[in-house]
Amino acid sequence: MSTAQKKAIILKTTCYKRMRQETGYTQETAAELLDIGLRTLQSYEEGERHPNFVIAVKMAKFYGCSLDTLAEEIWKSQENTALPVKEKQNCLLS
Repeated sequence: MSTAQKKAIILKTTCYKRMRQETGYTQETAAELLDIGLRTLQSYEEGERHPNFVIAVKMAKFYGCSLDTLAEEIWKSQENTALPVKEKQNCLLS
């Protein structure tokens, strides 16, 4: 894994974690309220996995934002902030 990829994972991790922490929930509570496993939530926060569309919708509702805002937060936290919209949409669902 390149340094840039590691940096992107760290920044992405910070984004998911920051959004959860802004709600005031622990990982355990957030995972329970999102109806996902604790390890699944941890893997999103650590950048090991990406949520599927259904989970992304749940996360957006949980964080009190739109899917657009959630996606934008994720992309802002990475170096690839200038990706065209079409590429952003494809990456969010991967």
